[in-house]
Amino acid sequence: MQLLLQSSLVEHYGASWKKVRIRSPEKVVEEIARTRSFGPLQVVGFRESIFVYDARWLRVFGELYRREIGLPYYCHLRADMMTEEMVDLLAWSGCHTVNVGIETANERLANEVLHRQIKQARLVAGIRMLKAAGIVVFADNILGIPGGTLEDDYATLQLNIDLDVDYAAATLCTPYPGTGIAKYAIEHGHFHGDFDLIDDSYYTESVLTFPDAKTKRMTENLHKWFAVTAALPQLFPLVKKLIELPPNDFFYAVFRSWYLVCHMTDVMPRRPDLAQLKESLLSVFGVYRGLDPNWHSPPRPEWLPTVDANTLATAERALTDVRMLVRREREGAVLDAGVHPAMEVR
Repeated sequence: MQLLLQSSLVEHYGASWKKVRIRSPEKVVEEIARTRSFGPLQVVGFRESIFVYDARWLRVFGELYRREIGLPYYCHLRADMMTEEMVDLLAWSGCHTVNVGIETANERLANEVLHRQIKQARLVAGIRMLKAAGIVVFADNILGIPGGTLEDDYATLQLNIDLDVDYAAATLCTPYPGTGIAKYAIEHGHFHGDFDLIDDSYYTESVLTFPDAKTKRMTENLHKWFAVTAALPQLFPLVKKLIELPPNDFFYAVFRSWYLVCHMTDVMPRRPDLAQLKESLLSVFGVYRGLDPNWHSPPRPEWLPTVDANTLATAERALTDVRMLVRREREGAVLDAGVHPAMEVR
């Protein structure tokens, strides 16, 4: 999905956009230290899509981070890019959790639909190295991919189980406007193109076209049970039966509860204060108010000024008259100087 999004961004912003931008280790650690001066930190999260490009950079970063910060951190990376040296440096530098993309167990869907340009064998090997180093693996997965089947989604869940990932996150494939997956879905008849139907969250339901209503319902329900089933694979046979039921709040509560517990205990372990804990518990039941102090109400929208069509036409005629007058005056000045207008040097 990352490469598919990148190709869409390149299409919008041009080829010059596609280049690697890497900050120096010194600047990164300096910013973290400055942020910590404003208040206590428990864990550091790096949201860069691929945190590790180069082992040399990671070695310098690790030395600075261990000395100046010394907190567990979370980062995103591509497991298929990992080497033993990179994994060792991650663990040594304080990396507690990595977020990697499995997305799908079907290599054809991964490369032909999502354009991941990935070898599943290298992905699997990378995740196993991370697990062996004691690093928590948070795996992203996508269900309901255009051209895929429910059996493909079952296989993706089984791959997460086989790899013993610590949290098997899943989203429903969503064709956001301007992305390659939207273009593919429309061209291949998996999406009608009405982007207004896309929900605020890719955790609720899919806008894509499925073979039938039952397959759509089962895919959306499987999403709610995906993470907990990966952690408790004994539930798999039961879940295959449960997802035939209509979508319901209980399934969504299971999804949110497991997400909350795993994030606070495994993925990014931290000690929430009472207000944060209350907000988190309410979110399990669909009640969410938000605690972000940086959030501000959007400004009231202002209507753009409108101009009557007749008034606009009159103004355009007046502007044309002014331009003609200026042109005549300039031509007159040139003639007074003894130069033909066609010979004027501009």
